[in-house]
Amino acid sequence: HVSTLLALLQVLAALNVNGAATGSTNGLHVSPNGRFLLRKDATPFFWQGDTAWGLFNLVNLSAAQDYLEDRKSKGFNVIQVFLTAKWMPTNMVGQAPFVNNDPSRLDSGFFDHVESVLRKSESLDLFVCLGVGEPFRPDALCRVTHPRQAYDYGWALGRRLAGHTNIIWNLGQDWHAVRDGVDSRPLIRATAEGIADAVN
Repeated sequence: HVSTLLALLQVLAALNVNGAATGSTNGLHVSPNGRFLLRKDATPFFWQGDTAWGLFNLVNLSAAQDYLEDRKSKGFNVIQVFLTAKWMPTNMVGQAPFVNNDPSRLDSGFFDHVESVLRKSESLDLFVCLGVGEPFRPDALCRVTHPRQAYDYGWALGRRLAGHTNIIWNLGQDWHAVRDGVDSRPLIRATAEGIADAVN
C-alpha cells in the first residue's frame, strides 16, 4: 500500500541523520530523493521480504527461530511482522503487548519474547519490518487518539527496542491515514517523533 510505504519512509527519515547508523535501522536510510532505501555505504538496499504477521503472537520461540533460519536459507533479508492486531491480541502464553490496554505501557513478558525473536533475526542478519500501526485503527483493541498519547506510545517502543540494530519501523497496518473523514497523520507523525527521540 502507498500509505504504508509513505509511513515507513517517514519513520526511516525521522530515525536517520545523514546516512549515519542511528537507532534501530542499522545504517539504512532514505535516499536524497526520498524514493528508496540505501545502506550506510550508500549502496541500494534490495528488499527481499517475507511476511510473518503473527511471528510474535502465533508461534512459540522455537518455531519462530526455525522459521527465521529457513527464510535466511532461502535468501530473504526482511521479515514483515505486526507487533499486534485485534485478531491476535496476545502471544502464545496469553501475554498482551500493553498493560491495561494502554499503548504507552509495555508488558515486560510480551516484549521479552519480542526481543528474543529480534535477537535471533539479528544473528542471521535479517531485518524486521515492525508494523506498529494497529493502535491508530478505529476498531483497535488498544487505541491511540491524541498526538501526545501517540508520542508516548512511540517513545515507549523506541526506548524498549533501541538496542536492536535490525528494526525497520513501519507505522502502516492495512488502513489509510485519511479514511472516513478521520485524519491519522498527526498520530503517525507524533509516533515517529517519539520513536526517533527514544532511539537517537
